[in-house]
Amino acid sequence: MGKVRYEEMLPHEIRTAREERALAYLPLGTLEWHGPQNAVGLDGLKAHALCCEFAAEHGGLVMPTIFWGDNRADILEIVYHPEKFTSLTRDHRPEVADAYGIPFEKLEQNARRAEETGGWTFFEELVARAFHQIESLGFEEVVCITGHYPENGPAKAARERYLVGGGECAVHVFIGYDLVSDEGYRGDHAAKWETSLLWALRPECVDASLTETDAEEPTGIAGPHPRDASPGFGREAVARMVARLGEHLTSPRSE
Repeated sequence: MGKVRYEEMLPHEIRTAREERALAYLPLGTLEWHGPQNAVGLDGLKAHALCCEFAAEHGGLVMPTIFWGDNRADILEIVYHPEKFTSLTRDHRPEVADAYGIPFEKLEQNARRAEETGGWTFFEELVARAFHQIESLGFEEVVCITGHYPENGPAKAARERYLVGGGECAVHVFIGYDLVSDEGYRGDHAAKWETSLLWALRPECVDASLTETDAEEPTGIAGPHPRDASPGFGREAVARMVARLGEHLTSPRSE
């Protein structure tokens, strides 16, 4: 794979790549529990690595991941309890906080602060500004990948804010699995899908030996059990998403 990470490139390299295709990728993520077996940055790590795969196949350059500014009341550490998810048999929040070695009250206090100061409003503004900045750098099309699923709605709202504000780039917002949902692929939280993707894309960020293989309700995980995850399944899913993205791109590519 050639150089595709915008922040690592020299000006003449950026110009050459942009003249080949004026396409930018913007990965979005957060810092959130993704089981004991996965890095807490899974959402942004998978989004960024997936964007790099997109760029290798379709051209374009990958912008740095936005990890900050999300609504901290809308993360697993706060929401994963039986009153919100009725299929759960226990409140997972104290276990997750204990695994971090911090009191749950600290997380809860910050969640309240986030809600009281606008929830997703700041994030929407941040992403809209990123779209404008990307346009100012000479790009004509943006693919935004929301690694953290709750960011998808706010990112789409940011796209509308950007367009209403005079933005001229074509902007696509995808979660990732929505590119291939018609093929039967489904997202999850730190379960088979996400663990397999991270294992395939960033294997150093997964320790499969820490998977709670015997637990029927593993801590802070939603979806098909991660004991069924594999890098092979992840690579298969990545290949399909890379192939299907091409159906949505509109910017011309020079030969």
